[in-house]
Amino acid sequence: MSRIAPLTAALLVTALVVAGTLQLTGLTSHQSQCCAEPLINVTAKPIPAGLSVYPVIVFGDNRPQDIKAVEQPYIFKKIVKEAESMNPFAVIGTGDHVGQGSAAQYEVLWSLLSGLENVWLTPGNHDLLISGSEERWEQYVGPRYQLHEEIPGWSIILADTYTGNIKEFNSTVHRLFAESKGPNRILVIHYPIKPHVDHNIDETRYGAMKKRILTDIIAEYNVSIVIQGHWHGYATKTDNGTLYVITGGAGAPFYTAPENTDADYYKTMVHNYVILLLKSNGEYEIEPVYADRGEVGIVRINSSTVEVWHTKLTLNGTPAVLPFRFTLSRGNVNITVVAGVEGGQNVTFSLATTYPPKVVFGGGVEWAEAYYTENMTPIPLTKSSGNFSSESFSLEHETNASKNTNTSGTTKAASNSPPTATNMGGGSTGAETSIRHLISSADTLMAVAVVLLIIVVRLKLRG
Repeated sequence: MSRIAPLTAALLVTALVVAGTLQLTGLTSHQSQCCAEPLINVTAKPIPAGLSVYPVIVFGDNRPQDIKAVEQPYIFKKIVKEAESMNPFAVIGTGDHVGQGSAAQYEVLWSLLSGLENVWLTPGNHDLLISGSEERWEQYVGPRYQLHEEIPGWSIILADTYTGNIKEFNSTVHRLFAESKGPNRILVIHYPIKPHVDHNIDETRYGAMKKRILTDIIAEYNVSIVIQGHWHGYATKTDNGTLYVITGGAGAPFYTAPENTDADYYKTMVHNYVILLLKSNGEYEIEPVYADRGEVGIVRINSSTVEVWHTKLTLNGTPAVLPFRFTLSRGNVNITVVAGVEGGQNVTFSLATTYPPKVVFGGGVEWAEAYYTENMTPIPLTKSSGNFSSESFSLEHETNASKNTNTSGTTKAASNSPPTATNMGGGSTGAETSIRHLISSADTLMAVAVVLLIIVVRLKLRG
């Protein structure tokens, strides 16, 4: 017995030390993995070509009221959780994502967003407020100027409208637009150009010059959408075929109604984020939803069945249609489904046992897409009797070595109408990720230590 006791202690100490080391070195959570690479790198995931609809979530101005605070507002954490459940192809931020740009603030932001895919953020004035914050932005988030063409048919340009170097601003923005392939373009900035909300770009340093540069570019390249933040509310205006959107309600303190606004629509005192559906033919749909009203849920019943539900509302109080993306598996067949689910509906998606297999689900689905998970080959879905399904699945795609991924979309970086709009112009879910990480390496070692302890105690009793 005296020989066993030291062995027991040694085993426990070893397990605890290793488990603690794993916790400290970041092998068990996003928080502790922070922050070897910026968000733009750690969240980069391939986006399939050949789909007709690509969901994106847009939010802005989630910084806390106390600009020195490190913790993010509760409402922004809720937005992130809902985004993890929906699992869009990309997430876009319009700036003011931290209070003043300290390392501690960026670490918290990194930890919150690193579980999403393709996080593309543009900086706001609060992100770059203190000394060294520009370098920290690039360290934790990514370049201040970005060009994204990962979504087929769309070029998305993010530009820093805060930094005062007008020469850099002018040359970089012109270069990125010249390099963009289009044919449909989106500009993402922090300070709004339109509509007038008493908080516009012309009220800032060099703002009049930057506005003139951007206005000329928007006209020259026929920009489809300008996504903006800075004003803490929601507003839209359509001018010369371009939709201007302000979404700045992700947690920052509310602003009052603007005076003499020319907005087509605006809403104050509302926490909000935006569902943006980009279509490969150049059409788009945009719908703002209440961030603090309704819930979102996705439950994996088994590998071939998922239940999706939500109770979210649009800013005009109607049930929203939210996009969800998840993977269904049966045998060696893995199919990713992207579907628009109506509010107030519980929809079960299953991969049927038929051959060829097909996705089966009932009402409450407004639109649906599907593709083979491994090689991202699209699968045609047909609608009949209120159901979307496919009779054309083929296992040949599973052994096809060619990848149908959009590889041309590399990131090029330089160091009072209704609140919905439609333009008719020319993986795995966050819930699944949580389940996969439920048992960490540290937990496993602790479990082994407990089992060893039980064995040793039994040996003692027998002795």
